[in-house]
Amino acid sequence: MSFTNALPRLIAYRRRHGLRATLKRATTELRRTLFASWRAVNCCDLLDLRGMPAKLPAGLQVQRKRNAAEIAAQDLAEILKHGIPAIIRRRMEARFEAGAVLWLIKSGNRLAGYRWSLQGRTMEPFFFPLTPKDVHLFDLLIFPEYRRQGLNQRSLQYVLSRLAEEGAERAFSDVAEWNRAQLASLRDTPLRPFGWARRFAFLRYNLVLWNTRRPLDAAAQVAGSQTELAERLVS
Repeated sequence: MSFTNALPRLIAYRRRHGLRATLKRATTELRRTLFASWRAVNCCDLLDLRGMPAKLPAGLQVQRKRNAAEIAAQDLAEILKHGIPAIIRRRMEARFEAGAVLWLIKSGNRLAGYRWSLQGRTMEPFFFPLTPKDVHLFDLLIFPEYRRQGLNQRSLQYVLSRLAEEGAERAFSDVAEWNRAQLASLRDTPLRPFGWARRFAFLRYNLVLWNTRRPLDAAAQVAGSQTELAERLVS
């Protein structure tokens, strides 16, 4: 997170929660940046999901939005409540312009969260180049009152199945190592760990470090695409 975005976020957080809570939050963010900055890169071979129906349990909906005009006013208001509205609007505009898709997750008829996807590239430099048929899944948010209900896993399965039906071949996501809840939730999805990485921006260069000593769950590794991806990392 850049300083330009971090400062207004902290100011807004202080208004809602007070100085003491803000200092605690700032300390936590600094600790994460300095000591927990590895990210778990995950992959799904979407070819394995082709032909599998995209189904959702009763009461759960996933709606795809390709521009802001498609978002209902009530849903947009709910999204803007979970952050600084001006920053959220700017990000939303930039993402839609880049061709990203917003997937709204609804429990009943109420918005419970959302995630973004972008095919062929990423909004920011990634750990390796993507092909035109690769999809990056990013910026998942399940609202606090809807967490611990399996909404991430069930909605993700649906999104991956839709992407597979439409011709995408691989899906990638990356999760911060401190986000234990999200890392745990991915174990029940088609996404599998590929590796631990850190990215640094230096001038106009993207420096990526891979932690080859950090163990992965061997039973959950993606066998089919692991070699191909490794070759792209060094090409």
